[in-house]
Amino acid sequence: MSGSVAAFLTALTLFVAYYHDRWSFGVFGAVFTLTLPYSVNLAWIRFTGRSLLYPVAALVLLGVISLWFIHRRISGPQWDDDVEEALIRKMMEESESNLTWAHRVMWFCIVVGLVLLLVLLLR
Repeated sequence: MSGSVAAFLTALTLFVAYYHDRWSFGVFGAVFTLTLPYSVNLAWIRFTGRSLLYPVAALVLLGVISLWFIHRRISGPQWDDDVEEALIRKMMEESESNLTWAHRVMWFCIVVGLVLLLVLLLR
């Protein structure tokens, strides 16, 4: 199970590195995501007697979310972009990212539900 998680996260890391042409980030990220599932599983086995399903699921979820945030951070305005185009893109992103109170409440409920589910699974 650790091998499939490592392969999945390494492939995602290399896809992000290829997309942004940032190979130094890609090599470091690939080594990190290749070794992370094995070390987390070894630590999980050492300190708990529970199933390995929990750290594997958490690693997949956190890995995908982390790579998404890294992709969003790198996708900002670049030095070779047109300034006017970058400003228009930024204004469009700001108008799309304005969350209403209903959206915030919905996301809060989802997060609380996931935390409670994780607590119930770990009991």
